Amino acid sequence: MSVYYPPVEQHETVVKAALHVIQGTHYARPENPHADAEAQHGQEQLALAARALAEAVDMLPADRQPIGWVRQPCPAALLPTGSAAPVPCTALGKHGTHQTADGRKWANAEVDA
Repeated sequence: MSVYYPPVEQHETVVKAALHVIQGTHYARPENPHADAEAQHGQEQLALAARALAEAVDMLPADRQPIGWVRQPCPAALLPTGSAAPVPCTALGKHGTHQTADGRKWANAEVDA
């Protein structure tokens, strides 16, 4: 077991966004007419940065993820013909092509056509 180190770029983005939110909430100037919009923008940027960090951690190998981290499985599944059970997608993180454990691949465009 190794020590967890977060993905640097995404981690730094979260820290910067959090500091921006703190600056907008604790140090906002009352005379600034855009203070509310800046605070809301900062909160949205923090949410986006946190999502990007979570996705980056999902992409790490299991032995480099934090203890207790649970990857969100892809909800897609390959539906075989007949009465066989659906075969779940095993691809991790954001992906355009789904993949099964035995290597079969498909894209949403192929299914939707």
